[in-house]
Amino acid sequence: QICGLPEKPLENIRLSNIQINYRGGGTEAEGAKPYKELGTGYPEPMLLGRCPAYGLYVNHVNGLDLNQVTFKTDIPDYRPAVIMNDAQNVYIDHLIAPKLKGIALARFDNTKYITIINSPVFGNLNKQD
Repeated sequence: QICGLPEKPLENIRLSNIQINYRGGGTEAEGAKPYKELGTGYPEPMLLGRCPAYGLYVNHVNGLDLNQVTFKTDIPDYRPAVIMNDAQNVYIDHLIAPKLKGIALARFDNTKYITIINSPVFGNLNKQD
């Protein structure tokens, strides 16, 4: 999770050349549920329950660069790999994640200025607003 606050977003974060292996096993219902905000309770994810994204959950971020990031699961996970809410100025280059038929790999809510390249499972995207 990369979570700022509405009044104080996290800024200028870069993750590169990493591979993260997850257990998997998440359900579609878990991927669709809203994720509450903790305010000053961050960064205690135990208080939030299971995350709706199995790979990366981003909330209130301005400036995120993901380069050569790979997510793997031991067993299939039916949540999106990436969920971004209230994010802007996002650049994704070469993100790899397992694709399951009928499951969206990413969800972008209230996001703008996103560029995705070299990420075949996501396709290329240049979203300005």
